[in-house]
Amino acid sequence: AKFAPAVYTYTTRDAALYALSVGVSANGPACANQLSYVYENSPDFRVLPTMGVIFPFSLMMQITSMPGLKFN
Repeated sequence: AKFAPAVYTYTTRDAALYALSVGVSANGPACANQLSYVYENSPDFRVLPTMGVIFPFSLMMQITSMPGLKFN
């Protein structure tokens, strides 16, 4: 089966909120290492690599509506 292409976009806010939701902190002893994931004005702002696992969920409706595929 072929699935329709899915485009996923995110903002710096989305990336920072995701990082906070999985436990990254801007406080504490690891702050220097983690600030770049939660503070959008950080000179080296970046996205956690694990954020990539949420993109396939946009295809879930296509997968569950495949003919002959049943979930219990």
